[in-house]
Amino acid sequence: MRKTKIIGCMVVGLAIGIGEALAASVSIDPSSGTDQVVVLEGFGGTNDPSTSLSPGVSFDSMGGGAATYSYAANHLGEGYIYFSPTANAFDPNVYKYLRTRLSVERDTGSVAAVQVYPTPVAGDNLAGATVTTGALREVTFDLSALNVNGTGLRLDVYNYDNDGTADAAALDYIMVDRYRTKGIEFGHDGDLNGVGTINVSSATVSNGVLLGTAANTDPQLNVTSLSVDADIYKFAEIRMKAASGGAGMYWDTAAQAGGAMWIPFGVNDGTYHTYLVDFSDESGWTGAASFLRLDPTNLDGVDFEVDYIRFVALPVVNSTNVFHETFDNPGATDAGIASVGWHANSGSTGTALSESNTSLANGPVVSGGDYLIYGLTTPANLLTWTETTGIGSISDVLKISVSVRNDQPTADLKVAIQVDGAWFVTQDVANSPTVSNWVPVNFAVQDIAWNALSFVSGSTLVEGGSASLPSSGTVNAVGVYDAVSSKVRFDDFKVYVNADTSESLYQAWNAANNLSGPDADLSADPDSDTLDNLVEYALGGNPTNADASAVLPVSSLVNDGGTNWFAYVYHRRLDAATRGLTYEVVREDGLIFGTWTNSGITEAGTVVLDAEFEAVTNRVPTDAKAEQFMKLNIGFE
Repeated sequence: MRKTKIIGCMVVGLAIGIGEALAASVSIDPSSGTDQVVVLEGFGGTNDPSTSLSPGVSFDSMGGGAATYSYAANHLGEGYIYFSPTANAFDPNVYKYLRTRLSVERDTGSVAAVQVYPTPVAGDNLAGATVTTGALREVTFDLSALNVNGTGLRLDVYNYDNDGTADAAALDYIMVDRYRTKGIEFGHDGDLNGVGTINVSSATVSNGVLLGTAANTDPQLNVTSLSVDADIYKFAEIRMKAASGGAGMYWDTAAQAGGAMWIPFGVNDGTYHTYLVDFSDESGWTGAASFLRLDPTNLDGVDFEVDYIRFVALPVVNSTNVFHETFDNPGATDAGIASVGWHANSGSTGTALSESNTSLANGPVVSGGDYLIYGLTTPANLLTWTETTGIGSISDVLKISVSVRNDQPTADLKVAIQVDGAWFVTQDVANSPTVSNWVPVNFAVQDIAWNALSFVSGSTLVEGGSASLPSSGTVNAVGVYDAVSSKVRFDDFKVYVNADTSESLYQAWNAANNLSGPDADLSADPDSDTLDNLVEYALGGNPTNADASAVLPVSSLVNDGGTNWFAYVYHRRLDAATRGLTYEVVREDGLIFGTWTNSGITEAGTVVLDAEFEAVTNRVPTDAKAEQFMKLNIGFE
């Protein structure tokens, strides 16, 4: 698209080049090989995939992406199906949660007990759940507390049965997750998995995806069968494609007053993409999610496909710049922890405790190979991970997340960060919950209140008053801090470094200017001043105030050293590269037969305007040309 402003006999044009599609989320394609989910069984073949069946259980059929089994009438005993998915082996210390979608039809009792035994099978080494008799539904099992030493699993679909009628069961999929996940998978042909459609024609599920066509410009996929606790599930992961148009989500919770919120996450290009939508900074994303809707496109007649819609507690981020500690080192002692970088610090100097130090009565000890017990006998201890080369610049550390569990209700766990030797702790964001289940805590580093933390001679650590994190400096260490004596378990400690993308930075600009829905699109012009959002964003305009005259490039004729020049001045962001913005001034001699080129154009100088923008002067000589045309190309990727 092109907008022009005529100045004298020369035309100053403003042309916009848009690259990668805008997303409120982060695209996690291509996969780094560190997958959130491993599908153990999709039941897409024709034969029984189980390794063995208990007496009384028989395989009936396979079709449409689901398998059916039956349990004989008048049979006594456990009714199990044993799977050994060697083709999709997984590390059970990493993939701690199992999801399966199944239905159980029983003629006696309204519910059926479903149990999962990982190998080796033991009487007390199981996770259980109940399934109401009826349609297919997803059930999640927490395997994190089990002794899991293999990749096989035994699914006990039936308890004991002694009535006169056979029972039936159907299985849609079995998968394991790295973190708590709830999902809408489309693995069963003809089964929309509880998704309601509005303004969608020909909606069906085939070959593992939901297919449909937009019946107008507002097609909707309403997620009606999934109960999402927004305090646990902070991210949405969506894999989909559409021929064209923009995609986005609407959401609402009991805490969100004033109607559903809109999050756009991309312009469709006809190929599959996996998007990670971050809800952790949304103030209203808490409590039960009462409304969830996916709009796969905003154009009429567009075909689309959706592979899955998942809500996850913590994401697997495809980035080498994410500090991550999982504590998967079974049986490690104090020395074992210290050998991988974790140290308990106390006293006046803050030195690491030695192997023989016993002041941590209950640890640190890795228990079960998947979390760290932080046991304190002295208040105000600090457990830290120190990197000799530094974790990164504080300006690049954007988020910290940690899964916590508290066995003693007095705990007040905080997250600590050290910048150039000075310690800071969160004031209230990471308070440990007084519950026995794992709860993820996620927060943006720059968006919360901090306290200063220091060592005092003759005492332990003390907290000072409110403190601001410095805008520059090296992060030497991160950790957890507890102001009282307690025992806390924590796991999956992550520091997101350089996690921002051009899309998320643009989305933050949208939020700062209160733009949402269609008004947040790159090509939108909510203030009707002829400048779309990309131009406003790149040049420093206000998208809600008609200020085109204040931000458009200006030009003038100048004489320098006896040469006449045409000077062209525009505003450029100081962090343009980080934001994915490019600026290029080009010229041509004639609009009919000319060719746009940047040859002959000189960047004569820059002047810093403020903390975000600089004024850039470009010029071309005019003595040899009777007429020239110039324009500024702005690219976003």
